Amino acid sequence: PSRVVEEGEKSALAREMSDLQQEFVRVCGEGASPRVVEEGWAAVRGLLEQRDKLANLASCAQAPASFGAQFAAVAYLTGLRLGEPTPVERLVRNAGISVKDFFGSVEEQHLRLHPGEPIPEALR
Repeated sequence: PSRVVEEGEKSALAREMSDLQQEFVRVCGEGASPRVVEEGWAAVRGLLEQRDKLANLASCAQAPASFGAQFAAVAYLTGLRLGEPTPVERLVRNAGISVKDFFGSVEEQHLRLHPGEPIPEALR
């Protein structure tokens, strides 16, 4: 019986991750670089595995849409790193957040993704 429960938990987690990935792709928007989407999602998964703030949101069964600001920030930072920036206006619109909230999330996610590294000039 415990094996059935474990498999059920794994499939629920897989569905949750799939929903989150779809939301990340939606926030990135049409025209986003496939590399930004792929590497940005890998960064989000890394944060979730670290039991980061994102993992806390996920464990509270938050709707995928509640991740908008964090997803937009990760997409933006990934695009900057790859030299393929995603337009801020698109990310803000798709995430349904203000520009102020967006840049607050960018700073917060930069500190999570790159601990100890100074915030790039472009983000100040």
